[in-house]
Amino acid sequence: MKHKYSLVTTIKTDALKTLWFAAADIKEPRKLWIEAGIVGLTRTSVYINQVDIMGLLATGTISIPVMKFYNKCLYKLLKSSGKAERYGLICPLSIQTHGNNEDMGLIRNRIGEGGFDCFLLPLYDKGWELMALCPKLGCITWFSCTMKGKKPKKKLPDMIETAFEAYHFVKGMRSNTLSKPKWVYPTCCPQDVGDAECGLFVMRHMLEIIMLDVVDSFEKALSMEEPYSSDDIDDVRRRWAECFLEVM
Repeated sequence: MKHKYSLVTTIKTDALKTLWFAAADIKEPRKLWIEAGIVGLTRTSVYINQVDIMGLLATGTISIPVMKFYNKCLYKLLKSSGKAERYGLICPLSIQTHGNNEDMGLIRNRIGEGGFDCFLLPLYDKGWELMALCPKLGCITWFSCTMKGKKPKKKLPDMIETAFEAYHFVKGMRSNTLSKPKWVYPTCCPQDVGDAECGLFVMRHMLEIIMLDVVDSFEKALSMEEPYSSDDIDDVRRRWAECFLEVM
């Protein structure tokens, strides 16, 4: 049965307000599907609850399920703009001190699945960060969306570089002719001054990378000394809301 809040006219006129009222009716987590091809060769599920939604709408606290579902929203944009074969999306990861073998396998497999120019990978480690992985160029761009300017922990670069090596091996590139991936740390990209909305900043970064159709020179393309405006952030919220209301 179609949910009473998923009226197309309502979604288009005021998606954020509609989602706010719809969230009040969500007593149990909603199981939603992310179709095959969006973050991997098989479909995967995500559970969204009321707390997740209120974090998006009210506090700016973005949960891993909210970020995971955002890939579905971005994929719609990729398909409509003809860029679905240019950008690959990877499920958001929570970086841990130990036990990252499964994550490494996920990244390695995803990078090897297609001929994408760029992969977008959100990561959570006491705050959201974003990596743009470009295996063809041998380049990794790390976006620290907080003013603290965090850099990745040692274990993470090792994990990503191992995934790149596996990619190059599969593509028949000789290891002795390849240098280690180049890590780039943009300094002029919008950052969240208070750290509270860093997840929304990551979501905005991902959106702008796709809209600007950039796979290198990220710092130049996203150069902006001021934080994102409230309109920029609400645009991300609205896109997520519209996508969620269509399938809830």
